[in-house]
Formats: sequence, C-alpha cells, structure tokens
Amino acid sequence: MSRRFSIILRNCVEFIERLILIIIVGGFVMLVAAQLILSNPKLKDSLIARIPKVNSILTFGQSKDFQEPAKAVFSTKQDRDYLVISLQNKSVENNAKLMMNGQIISDFSRGYVKVDIDEGDYLAIDTRGVEEGLWFEITGMSTSISSFRMGQQFWVRNGLKSLGKVEGINKF
Repeated sequence: MSRRFSIILRNCVEFIERLILIIIVGGFVMLVAAQLILSNPKLKDSLIARIPKVNSILTFGQSKDFQEPAKAVFSTKQDRDYLVISLQNKSVENNAKLMMNGQIISDFSRGYVKVDIDEGDYLAIDTRGVEEGLWFEITGMSTSISSFRMGQQFWVRNGLKSLGKVEGINKF
C-alpha cells in the first residue's frame, strides 16, 4: 500500500511541476507579447488603437455633472510627430517653400513652418527664384525623430535643398 501511495504521490507532484512550468512559460510569453504590442511605433495602425477610449469615469457616489476632469486609464500616442523649421535671415523677398514627398505644403511667410510628419516622409526646401542665400534651422521637433537634431542648420541659395528622409527612433 505504501508503494502504491508513493507512486500516486510522485505522479501528482510531477503533474503539478509540469503545470507550474507551463503557467510560468505561458505568462512570460504573454508578457513579452504585450510589451511588443504596446511599444509598437505604428500603434495607430494596430488593432489595440481601435479600443474605445473612456472620456469620463464615474466613481461611486459621483453625479453625472462631470465637474472633475476624467482620469486616463489607458492612453495611446495621440500626438503626431512634428518638425519646426525656422527661417533665420528674414529677407524682403521670401519665396521659400517647404516640400514633403514632392508636394509643396507650406511657405516661410511667417518666418517658420510647423509640419506634422510621418516616418518615411521626404522633406526639401525650395528657394528657386530667391537670389540671396537663406539659412534655415530646426527649432522644434518630436523626441521620436532620429534623422534630424535640434539646432541643425541648412543653407540654400536659389535651388532645391533635400533635407532627407524622416526616420524615427527604433523602439525595439
């Protein structure tokens, strides 16, 4: 009887060990998968971005007048990446234009341009027709952009200056 009991006990312990090991490995795989999904730089295109967002939360006893701002429970990246390019030497004749992917999107009539960008966009400054040289400087940008840096300057005279392709910081 004791031999049969020890065999049953040993089989039970082995089963529990396998079950615990499967739970640990499965939990680790789910943890890694969740981290990859949440750190996705293109989260706006993924399925998790389609989860409805709660704008307001009622706590127990709170009325529906919503005098308190809602508390964020889950948020995704809503701000688009941006770049601010300023014209350093203001000229009387200012025909400089900013081009993105071959299309003119703005001019420097205000002295600067703030443009929303996506990874893979090509930027260029068009100063054709402007005889004097113009200095441009990047005065603001999103932290997730790696192809440009704050304070980076460009000099253009009567031509088309390619600034390059927008690249983001690899989050993986």
